[in-house]
Amino acid sequence: MIRYALLMNNILNSLEDYDGAIERLQDGIEDLLLLNIEENGTQVMYHFKAFEPKKCGVGFDYVFYKYSTERGFKFLKDNTKYKFLVKLLFLEIQEVIDFRNVYIQLNSDLV
Repeated sequence: MIRYALLMNNILNSLEDYDGAIERLQDGIEDLLLLNIEENGTQVMYHFKAFEPKKCGVGFDYVFYKYSTERGFKFLKDNTKYKFLVKLLFLEIQEVIDFRNVYIQLNSDLV
């Protein structure tokens, strides 16, 4: 089984060397709709909110939220319990962003 949290951490760790890169990525995908499903007769939408450095200083936690008009907002921070959202986030990032071009742009900004 692919460990998407590890893949996401690898991406974010590689961006840490570039000033503001993680923030720019986060700003570009904040509130991204990852999943829209029906739960117990209620339409529920799962969104990405933010990257949060782990308290131990190694890696990141991912803040998601779910929203429904009936229940409102609920923030979700447990990467283990919500690893399906980490997988969906990874797949969305891979689909939306051409990382080769991102790294080329970041490297050119350093020159």
